[in-house]
Amino acid sequence: MKKQNDFKSAISLTEDARLNALRAKRDAGDPHNPFCAKSGREAEYYKAAQSVQACDLILKVLKKEKNEEAWKKARTVKRKAKHLFTCAMDVFVMAGLIALACMGFAAVTVLFKFYDPIIQAASVIGASAALAAALCQK
Repeated sequence: MKKQNDFKSAISLTEDARLNALRAKRDAGDPHNPFCAKSGREAEYYKAAQSVQACDLILKVLKKEKNEEAWKKARTVKRKAKHLFTCAMDVFVMAGLIALACMGFAAVTVLFKFYDPIIQAASVIGASAALAAALCQK
């Protein structure tokens, strides 16, 4: 928490310094041509212009660091969600394959046209075995 406050204060202090440098540049600049200095105040004007560029560079680096921290947090959340999704898909696929293997007995009874009670019993036994196997897996 303290790092976040230091980070925000560094950004706000740099923005304040940039504004002060812009004001100094404006004061030393020619009112009719803002890209030129007043006569006799060229050193002050160029010093303020360099300060503005330095503050811009510092702000760019600070904001890039802030974005990297946010992306790092998002990547960890994304990685955990992806892992959870793959684990859930593994459970569902295994349960489906086991159910398909166990329901094969019911499919054989239907294929050979056995009586309905035998088909129902085979499907109940197959479904029960598939459920038991799926629950024992994870």
